[in-house]
Amino acid sequence: MIDVKINSASFSFIGLFPYEKPALGQVLNQQVYEPFDFYSNNKGYFDQKYYSNWIHSLFSNSEKNKVPHHLKLKKDSALFEKQLNLVVDGDEGVINFSIREVNVFFFADNLGIFVIKIDLPKPHHNWKDIVRFGSTFRQSTINEKYEKAHLSVLLIEEFIASKFHSDARSWRQYNPLLKSAIFVDIGEQLAEESLNKLLYLLGTYSMPFDDNDIYEPDEDYYKGIVYENGISIFKNWKALCLYDSVCRIAVNLNSVDRHKLWEDEYILIYIYTLYARYFLHYLNNQLISLFNDGKLLTEQRDRFYKFKNEFNHTKISYKFLPNVIYEKFKKTLDLEEEVLLIEEKLTRLSLLKQEKYQRRMNRILFMLTLLTLISVAYDGGQMLQKWEWSQSLKISIFIVVASFIIMVSLFYSKTKNK
Repeated sequence: MIDVKINSASFSFIGLFPYEKPALGQVLNQQVYEPFDFYSNNKGYFDQKYYSNWIHSLFSNSEKNKVPHHLKLKKDSALFEKQLNLVVDGDEGVINFSIREVNVFFFADNLGIFVIKIDLPKPHHNWKDIVRFGSTFRQSTINEKYEKAHLSVLLIEEFIASKFHSDARSWRQYNPLLKSAIFVDIGEQLAEESLNKLLYLLGTYSMPFDDNDIYEPDEDYYKGIVYENGISIFKNWKALCLYDSVCRIAVNLNSVDRHKLWEDEYILIYIYTLYARYFLHYLNNQLISLFNDGKLLTEQRDRFYKFKNEFNHTKISYKFLPNVIYEKFKKTLDLEEEVLLIEEKLTRLSLLKQEKYQRRMNRILFMLTLLTLISVAYDGGQMLQKWEWSQSLKISIFIVVASFIIMVSLFYSKTKNK
């Protein structure tokens, strides 16, 4: 049992949604969303800390639609006026909460990312309620055929998906599980093993385990999760980066971290790598059915290399810590492995396409050769009729020409079957 005072706990739930370009201008005209000037308000700070190519990739505007790349739901939205109730498993039954902020980011290929930020109220500042709340909210998108929509589904479709797409349910196929980031501030320094255990429980949304628990993780697996995916630079915080979640636990950081670096700035690095992961997964699925469509294959190949030029950075910052965080996110989300997989697939598809083209050219050349031989044989036959050669000589010449044609045909047949 982990007994620790928790000063604060906040969540960022993240998901992908498709958007329609005409809807972007309509949303601004309807004054539902407004530009989020986080970068422009802190331009000097970002320019001194981050590389310009990374800033451009994350904060670039839509040139055709003149719509800001980054929007936020206006504070007068009905969503922020509601006191929401989330039904959870366990003794609490219901957790009351309110949403602090909703941000949306627009990327290429009509793909957007939404971020729902929630501060858990003080009565629920214990790690069990944090696990119950986060697990329920992010997994409420998983239900059979979505016939019984849960709270998060209703909120996302009413205030996000329906505002940017004519089909409010269009986002569902991309989000079997919402990604999440948990930021917890505790009131005292924990022993390393206790801190690692708390990180594991929060990061994996697990309930406590003991020696008799059949679901207790294997020791090697547990250590691999904590040590291979952890970020530990300073003594006053530690983070755990997993495929579906990020968890940072800090010690009395709220009083000095006025700028909320993890909650407002480093979360942008997570959003950036999540988009890259979403895009690569989307592109990889598209390549499966492109063998017979050379034009579309070329388009997807160009999209991939454009992505590599714009989004595949080795470093993003002049500072040490953002680069460490970025590298950890990339490793956790298997970005480099996915890039290599797509490159190999594109190479194989290109080779198959080239072989298919070569076989087509061989067939054309064979037909031309055959027509030429037939023409030569016909002209030769006409000449033989004019010349007074013996019948046996004419038959011999015919046999030679016919044999040559048969040999060419057999050679082409063997080449085709290789």
